[in-house]
Amino acid sequence: QPHLTSNRESISSDTDTVYGFPDEDFDLDFSSNSISLQMVNNNSILSIYIKNNNCMEKCTICYEYLKSFQIIRTVICNHQFHYQCLDKWLESRRNCPLCRYEFFG
Repeated sequence: QPHLTSNRESISSDTDTVYGFPDEDFDLDFSSNSISLQMVNNNSILSIYIKNNNCMEKCTICYEYLKSFQIIRTVICNHQFHYQCLDKWLESRRNCPLCRYEFFG
């Protein structure tokens, strides 16, 4: 089973700020499928995307290229997406959009 490691402090509630990104952008309803923002954060890492000159990566949810300095979410299976795209995806699903790895089995 894949495992992510990070230097972040433990999250004490579903509304904490992660990596300095305010939770005001999270207007999602995670309660409908009993997935909490804390569960999403425990299975992923938010970061700033820096484009690799050799590779043009796309978000496989919206099909747009990832651009330098966009906020992305890297999930436990090591796939990257725009954080808003993945958060919206996880409102109704519990798996990776690319490889179908089950996050919250």
